[in-house]
Amino acid sequence: MAFFIAGFALWLAAACPAASQESLLWQEPRAKGQEAERPATGEEGVVRAGLEIWFARIRGDLESDAPGFPDTKFSMNGDAGIGNEVLPKVFVDYVPNADFLFRLAIRSLESSGSKTLGKQVDFDGKTFPNGSRVSSDFDAVWVSLEARIPARIDPADSFQGQSVIMFHVLDADFELSGVPGRGRQRYTIEFFEYGVEARAMIGEGAYLGGQMSFAWGFSDGFIGGEIGLKGGYQSKRVAVEGGFRWWGMGGAINDEPDLDLRMRGPYLGATFRF
Repeated sequence: MAFFIAGFALWLAAACPAASQESLLWQEPRAKGQEAERPATGEEGVVRAGLEIWFARIRGDLESDAPGFPDTKFSMNGDAGIGNEVLPKVFVDYVPNADFLFRLAIRSLESSGSKTLGKQVDFDGKTFPNGSRVSSDFDAVWVSLEARIPARIDPADSFQGQSVIMFHVLDADFELSGVPGRGRQRYTIEFFEYGVEARAMIGEGAYLGGQMSFAWGFSDGFIGGEIGLKGGYQSKRVAVEGGFRWWGMGGAINDEPDLDLRMRGPYLGATFRF
């Protein structure tokens, strides 16, 4: 994975040298050597809406923070039975001009499972004994504000690049039920994320690319990031994109409780311009 990150960063740097500014929005591919042009004024004030479906494999570890009670860090998948889920995401873009794009996005997760415990788990003041059957529910919502800034690119190449600055609020709720009753833990995490995206045009509106980002908690000890590969097609009114992404976040809220959440899997999305 480290080799992939380093290679991707070097490729992005080579693909985006300082040159004339160009919009990344609904750009038609250019012939080699053709001069870049500023988009028409009709590109200003553009509004877009989109939907994405992520088929993610969910893994992670967590614990509760019941005061005065020893808690157990346990696996959401191996101990609680949380598995693969579909995560929908909706977003709205506003493009004031060729230099910026602002996005409001909401992603949700609803997952449940059941498992026979292979160890004793102490959670939210309750002891779930080894060998007992438990059921679990894990719900989460991400609200994200993003600013996307096009990179300067070489007008002789069919490359596109952009920097992405994001602020997220993740609100998650985990419940574990079994013989002693029901335990619950809620997590609210605010974090920043900075990333870069790049794509290479391979045909009339078609492209291949990737992205990577680094995230850190605003007030808590969380750190994480994302790596992804993608391909798609864009026209003046509609764009479709698919790919595969790896995402992870781990840390502690006010030093406890711990939460380590990892997801990976393919995704498919579409964007519509108004």
